[in-house]
Amino acid sequence: MEKTARDWQIFLRERNGTRRLVNLARQQTLMTVKGTVTSIKPFDHITLHDLKTILRSFEGQILQTPPSFSALKKNGRRLSDLARQGMVLDIKPRHVVIHSITLDSLLPPFFTLSVHCSSGTYIRSLVHDIGSKVRSAAHVRALCRTRQGPFVLADALKEDDWSLQKIIMAIEMFTPKLHD
Repeated sequence: MEKTARDWQIFLRERNGTRRLVNLARQQTLMTVKGTVTSIKPFDHITLHDLKTILRSFEGQILQTPPSFSALKKNGRRLSDLARQGMVLDIKPRHVVIHSITLDSLLPPFFTLSVHCSSGTYIRSLVHDIGSKVRSAAHVRALCRTRQGPFVLADALKEDDWSLQKIIMAIEMFTPKLHD
């Protein structure tokens, strides 16, 4: 049982995939739609070509500063708790890998992205950095995890099929993927 628990933790550190809807022009405190708007910037200068070019510049190993509102810890306390107390945080950038980033659609001020990245990548920070690089602002409006290690969303058990027996069968069927 202990080995299986370790195996399951390993896949959490593997690459993941997400698809997200991004809102240009608005910078928000939480870098998501739930945050308070802190600034509004123009976006009408952004072309499809410019956006695709900028997205390519994020592929590979990059330095990324995690958001203040995150589960990371400093001196044993969550950064999000410290940020809520109004503390100014000095968060060190860290290396993450963007294996691929694809523009799925652009309908200003919104666009959708598909990203395959290393564990530890903060999509909110990535989207914020994209907004800055296009000389605007951006935040995550919606996010869907499409992959975690060897597991893909298309293989997930549908909610209508949730029963103890089917959940156990799904776990048994996918456990060998941990050893691939």
